[in-house]
Amino acid sequence: MLVQDVPRSKKLFLGGDFNGHIEGDSGDYESAHGGFGFGVRNSGGVAVIDFAAAYNLLVVNSLFKK
Repeated sequence: MLVQDVPRSKKLFLGGDFNGHIEGDSGDYESAHGGFGFGVRNSGGVAVIDFAAAYNLLVVNSLFKK
């Protein structure tokens, strides 16, 4: 199943160890990044957050301080 095939009336949860650092600063990703994180954003983090922003998703572990 593709992400775009999930009806908007349903909830979609994606989980896994994506090995990406999304950094603490949301930058241009306010819609997908909650403002918390650590480390320096790496290429894996850019891919994760780009994916989340493209599909109107949220990186939920960026919503709270670790």
